[in-house]
Amino acid sequence: MRDRILRQQLLVHELEHSGEPVTGTQLAARLQVTRQVVVQDIALLKASGTPVVSTARGYSLAGQREGSQRTVLSVQHAPEQTKAELLTLVDHGIHVVDVMVEHSLYGEITGGLHLRSRREVESFTAQVESQGIALLSSLTSGHHMHTVEFTNPEHLREAIDALRALGIRVQD
Repeated sequence: MRDRILRQQLLVHELEHSGEPVTGTQLAARLQVTRQVVVQDIALLKASGTPVVSTARGYSLAGQREGSQRTVLSVQHAPEQTKAELLTLVDHGIHVVDVMVEHSLYGEITGGLHLRSRREVESFTAQVESQGIALLSSLTSGHHMHTVEFTNPEHLREAIDALRALGIRVQD
């Protein structure tokens, strides 16, 4: 038990001091355990209330940056506009926290994104394309929502205007 607690503390420390998500494989190598041990420890940390976020790019700690605000944008666009949508947001300094859809059978489905830069958007969209992954918005005819974080409301307004100029429907 003592080893597990120490290992979980080390996991949190690794996530706190990483500038980007860390994969389970990377964490396993750093802690000299198997990836399955990391997955189990992450599950226990989440259950205990530690704000660990799982994304396609790895694990990170959730948390709003000081001085920032959050809002939810409701958007609709074709799947081929996803990259342009995400690049437009991050290029305006907007952190795309997640994507949500309201499904008629399952209710709200949310996927963590945590995209802050062009590089992260490029990596995300490359993974979608290379693996043939269906976007959540494909379940709802392109309707979806993003929780976004920003420090300057004018930057958000400019991003929304830029999305609309691309033909992407946005309700804020």
